[in-house]
Formats: sequence, structure tokens, C-alpha cells
Amino acid sequence: AKLTYDRIPPDVRERCRMSVLDAIGIMLGAADFATHDGDQRLKTYLKAMAAPGDATALGYGIRTTPLMAAFANGTLMEALDCQDTNLGIFAHSGTSVIPAALALAEANRVTWSDLVPAIVAGYEIHTRLLLAVQPAHNNRGFLATGTFGTCGAAATAGRALGLDPEQMIAALGIAGFIMPISNQDNQFKGHNAKPVHGGHAAMSGLSAACLAQSGYRAAPLEGESPRYQAALNMLGDGHPDLDRAVAGLNET
Repeated sequence: AKLTYDRIPPDVRERCRMSVLDAIGIMLGAADFATHDGDQRLKTYLKAMAAPGDATALGYGIRTTPLMAAFANGTLMEALDCQDTNLGIFAHSGTSVIPAALALAEANRVTWSDLVPAIVAGYEIHTRLLLAVQPAHNNRGFLATGTFGTCGAAATAGRALGLDPEQMIAALGIAGFIMPISNQDNQFKGHNAKPVHGGHAAMSGLSAACLAQSGYRAAPLEGESPRYQAALNMLGDGHPDLDRAVAGLNET
């Protein structure tokens, strides 16, 4: 919630800039590929569901709400499987984080100096939460981009919206409550719904931040006594390594 542009090392700021440019290229490439391949699925869905708004579904010339733009662009991020990858957590952090950031920036005129810490926060949260549960999360059949990618998008949206620490805690808890299941059969069996989990992670994370801003609250990601029935405990082996998640925080 309090991360600022000046506190981020220059090399990380540059990586953020390149990640955004790369993501936009991937989204546009995916839309162009779909057009040349005669794939009308996403365009048809957007025409039916996307109400007018101030954010752009890239490659389609459709201006819609931030939620629907985040969904469209997150789906496009997953379509070609060219998105950035973190092999240490088996996930693509940019898939949910950058579409949520762009949608809010466009609709709310967020400056680059505020967008960078929002994106960095999203990558950080997504990575650290998965450090606590991988590889058990992956071994149980979940696609981490869709599950805890929702928390990354919530952190990004929360920072871009200026949430305070209490609201940010709520946003992460809500993200853990509404995140998509994202089961691996849809990837490894080749079903064409697979890219949608990226869109839903971006949209759900953005929604979680807006719900927190509106006053909604949720249980923390590690759960509460006596059952601890929340995302970090339920979506791994039941023994999340919370120390690993915070090791080197603000240093690494």
C-alpha cells in the first residue's frame, strides 16, 4: 500500500517498463492471430457482454468497463503462451497484473509513477504467495496464474486505487475468496477455454480491490482458527511455508 516509485530500484523499474511493452505486444499479437485464424470467440463474447466504458480491449477497438477490459486483455495474454514466466512458482505473473493495471490507468488516469509500484506490488504478491504453496499447488492440479494471479491483480489494483493497508489486506482476502479454480485439464487436454483463466484472474483481482474499497472484508489468505479454511491452506498440501513467503521481504 505504501510502495512508491522512488523506493523501487532502477533496474526493477526498467524491467517493469519492458514487461508492460511486452504484454501489450502479446495482447495485440493474440488479437491479430485470432482475426487471421477466423477465431471470433472473444470478440463475440465482448460484443454480447462488454458495456461501454473508458478502458480498451486491445486489438478489438472495443471501449468497455475496466472489469471487462481486464478480462479481455488477460485472456489475450494467455492465448499465445508467449507471456513472461516465473519457473520458480510455475506461473505467469504479468497475465493478471498488467491487464488490471492498464484498465485502471486508462479509466482513472493513473500516472506512470503510480502504475510502476502497482505492477511491481502485483508481481511481488503473486510470487511470494506461490512460494508458500508450490510445488504442492501445481501437483494438485491448479494453474497458479489463475488462482493466486488473482491476488497479484488485487495488489496491483489496490495500489493503483490508493488503498490503505487495511483495505489492501481486505483486497487480498477477497481475492482468495473469489479466485478462479483454474484446473490443469483445460490446459493439458487442449480445451479452448484455457486462456479465459488469465482474464478471470485479472478481472477478479480488480473486482476484489474495488470490493475492499467499497467496504467489504474477508478472512485472511492463511485462514482463521480453528479450521484455517482459506486459499493458502486449502490449495496446497495444507502446510503453507509462510516463512518462505516473507523471506527477504523489501530486500529481494
